[in-house]
Amino acid sequence: MIPIEGEPITAVKLEDARRVISAAEKKAREIGQPMNLAVADEGGNIVAHVRMDNAWIGSIDISMKKAYTLRAFDIETNELALMTLRARCLFPITVGHSPTMGWIFSCAFSQMERSRRTT
Repeated sequence: MIPIEGEPITAVKLEDARRVISAAEKKAREIGQPMNLAVADEGGNIVAHVRMDNAWIGSIDISMKKAYTLRAFDIETNELALMTLRARCLFPITVGHSPTMGWIFSCAFSQMERSRRTT
């Protein structure tokens, strides 16, 4: 959930996360694209995750990191990608101490998402 300007971020309950995932599943079926769907709370913790039938196993982790990125920056990842591309960023942003934990996907996923839809 993207907060409306000036509104505080509130806790995401499981019931809310299920509604978001249900709406996203409906859209994914409409466009014929199975997806991994994740919802994070205000602290970036995953509240719910669903892997639709035939969705890429490799996208499980990406969907969770995209949900975290949304909450960490309070901005949609596609907008963050545009910001990083304008700054000529060609690599994912990392947070934390581990090279395998705390990835924030901004640039690479948008390209992968686009190419997957065209194949």
